[in-house]
Amino acid sequence: MIAFESRKRCATPHKFSPLSVALPFSFIDYYRKYYNKDIGEAVNKFGSRYLKWSSEGMLRMDIELMKQLFLPSILKIIQHIKSVISEEEAEYRNVDHLIMVGGFSESQLLQQEIKTSFKGRMKVIIPQGVCTAVLQGAVMYGLDPTIIKVRRAKLTYGIGVIKPFIQEIHPRDKLITWRGEEWCMDIFDKFVLAGQSIGQGETIHRHYRPATNDQETVVLHIFATESDDPSVNQFVTDHGIYHCGSLVLCLDKLNQTDGFRNIQVSMKFGDTELQATARNRSSNSLM
Repeated sequence: MIAFESRKRCATPHKFSPLSVALPFSFIDYYRKYYNKDIGEAVNKFGSRYLKWSSEGMLRMDIELMKQLFLPSILKIIQHIKSVISEEEAEYRNVDHLIMVGGFSESQLLQQEIKTSFKGRMKVIIPQGVCTAVLQGAVMYGLDPTIIKVRRAKLTYGIGVIKPFIQEIHPRDKLITWRGEEWCMDIFDKFVLAGQSIGQGETIHRHYRPATNDQETVVLHIFATESDDPSVNQFVTDHGIYHCGSLVLCLDKLNQTDGFRNIQVSMKFGDTELQATARNRSSNSLM
């Protein structure tokens, strides 16, 4: 495998001589004992004109065969890039530079196909040390997490709430009547959508109030989903939405003259993706 990996890295579009992969004698001997035949017979049975076996104990692999091994991965990468830059969001329309990083970006076969596929559309940049770029970024982030200024939310986050029932909008199975008023339950009140850009430490606030002014405890259930479509998943019971946590907020008992109290719910996005807090504005208690 080490020998094959070494030769694989040598594969270039402009190389015409075969690649030689030396096999250990122990492997050749084991193969002969286990199958009762030589590796050369297996290579001949494989039937590829691009692969030969030499008496020196080496596989002779034509560069065309190596290209065929790379081709499925290369095509999927190109297809994925095209799907990203063809999205309708304005931020993708003006992308005119593509930076290749990571170990696979060292492959000249991949580099050539990328340049050919996006010629005239984007300028392809291949910096020095492409194989260590991801590792270097991880080290830099470990030393200073604030180096990343903006992230994209992995999921859509929100909480389950009840709101006044609207006949033309809300389904009848979500209707509840309480103290003479009609309410719609299980509404998914979204704080942020999946894929939305969120600044480091950015906080999103929402204000709610308890059902009654003598309520002592409020439980806020946080839900998440992978969907980024704001027109779907209107209720926390919809398919694909799951419960990921709860906040229990203890309220100080107020007398009837104090009226309703506001509850501030905050979601802060940082290194751990999401931190949620709830605060009773009358007592400033945090949970």
